[in-house]
Amino acid sequence: MKKITLLLLGFLISSGLAFADVGKTLDLLEKSPVAEKVESTSGGEGLHAIGFFTGFLDEDMKSEHDNRGISMLVSLGYDGRPILSKFGLHTKGRFDFILEPFVNLSTRPSGNVELGSNFLFEYAFPLHPRLQPYLKGGVGLIYMTQDTEEQSTQWNFLPQGAAGLHFYLKENLALSCEYRHRHLSNASIKAPNRGIDAKMYLAGLTFFFQ
Repeated sequence: MKKITLLLLGFLISSGLAFADVGKTLDLLEKSPVAEKVESTSGGEGLHAIGFFTGFLDEDMKSEHDNRGISMLVSLGYDGRPILSKFGLHTKGRFDFILEPFVNLSTRPSGNVELGSNFLFEYAFPLHPRLQPYLKGGVGLIYMTQDTEEQSTQWNFLPQGAAGLHFYLKENLALSCEYRHRHLSNASIKAPNRGIDAKMYLAGLTFFFQ
């Protein structure tokens, strides 16, 4: 229990450092219409979206009972269109680089914790000013306290993909829902490495600014 408490404390401290400049930017929330964000090909610089997600995690364990838990994620979105434009690439929709620290608390078996961060890309299709379906994908790094027969290591990688929808409640606030599939593996660094697949059902609020 002490080990889990220390891991959670480390996660909160690292998350706090990542969010150190959030307070300085939240006052810009009212200055960015959705239509201008979506249709602009130049975009802004730096952090321009923060999302808070929670939901359910269902891991498919081949040699044990399936692991189920509650996920909590913070999504930090950085506009990727300025970088693409330097290579002559322009997108009609919103293209983001996402840093996503997370913690997963197991409900079965109880007492286990997963900590880590994902590094993702997201493309939001400009379907409608209030409705934006999106695709998301990338890789993450995870540490889990649970010992499993599938994996020989506590540290693992997380290739993953997701599909979701932003429904705008206001110009700068969206209800976001997504389904995500992820694969846990140590990239054959050490055997056994059978891999663990998981389904995630997530929902939350995303704030846009800048």
